Amino acid sequence: MQMDIAPKQKSPITERMKAAFAKTLHAARAPRRFGRRRGAPGQQPALSAVQPISEGEVQMVALALERLAPATGRAGLYGVPVTVRVPDERTASVFRAALAKSQQNRSTDRLIEIRVTDG
Repeated sequence: MQMDIAPKQKSPITERMKAAFAKTLHAARAPRRFGRRRGAPGQQPALSAVQPISEGEVQMVALALERLAPATGRAGLYGVPVTVRVPDERTASVFRAALAKSQQNRSTDRLIEIRVTDG
C-alpha cells in the first residue's frame, strides 16, 4: 500500500504577507555610503563653534518629546483628534509652529490641538 503525501501548500495570503513584509523591510533600510568622506583623505572636518544651550531650551525639547511624540503617534495610528496640554502660552506657540511645519509631511498632525493648562 503506497501513500502519496502531497507537500503542504502555502496559502496565498501567507505569500502576500511575506512579500509585503520583505518590501517594508527593504524600504526601511537607510542607504549606506561606505568610504565616502568629505574633504581630503586624512583630514578631519572642521567643527563649528558650538553655542551654549540654555536650560529653558533643553526643557522645551524634553517637553516636546514627552508630549508631542506620543500625540503624533496616536493621531497617526488611530486618526483621532488629540489634545496636548502645555504650561504656558510661549510653549504653546512653539509647539503650534512645530506642528505647522510637520503638517507639510504628516497630514495627521492637523488632528493635534495645543491647549494651555489653567493654573
